[in-house]
Formats: sequence, structure tokens, C-alpha cells
Amino acid sequence: DHRDLHSFPTRRSSDLLLDEKNKMWEMQCQGNIKDQHVIISFFSTAAFSPKLVFNREPIVIFLHKMIDINLLNADTIIDDLRTSYTDPSKVFEPTDLDSLMGYLDNLHERQI
Repeated sequence: DHRDLHSFPTRRSSDLLLDEKNKMWEMQCQGNIKDQHVIISFFSTAAFSPKLVFNREPIVIFLHKMIDINLLNADTIIDDLRTSYTDPSKVFEPTDLDSLMGYLDNLHERQI
């Protein structure tokens, strides 16, 4: 159904938008993800889709370094994403809660 592809059932809580159906992430990115949005992910390739598929540059925060797990090639893959951004500071990997909260506070102060 064409209408179903463009109307995503969602639930809003403050400024958080949650998809409650299993729509393709790439479809969500095309219509909904903009450069000023923030994607927070442990480490998912879905966080790369806005840049790789649509050349959009949302802020991406990868949380994998906050726990003691070594993910194969994660550093290289994230570095490649970071260098593809016009503003590499929009790709962030906090190592602890303090650095995450500091980064989020900075975004809030800049009204991103």
C-alpha cells in the first residue's frame, strides 16, 4: 500500500520519535532523518545509512566504547564515517557517561 510506505505510525514523547512498526530504516532516513537529528546507537550499521545512502549528516553517537567490548573493525569503520562528514565532530564515541553527558549538554547549548 503506497500510503502505508509514507505514513509511519509513531508515538511522540517530548522530542523523541519512536517507530512502532517494522518499516525499513532506509525509508525512514529518506523522509525523516535530517542533518540536525541525533542518532544514538551501541554500534549498528543503520547509523551509517543516512550518510551512505542519502548523503545526510546527522549527529551519530556510538556507545560501544562505554563498555569493555572490542568490536572487530569498529574503530576503522567509524573513522571512515567520521572522515566522510564535513564536520567530523558530529560522529562521537564517548568512553564513559560523563563524556556522553558533556557532549549532549554541548548539543543542547548549541540548540541542535
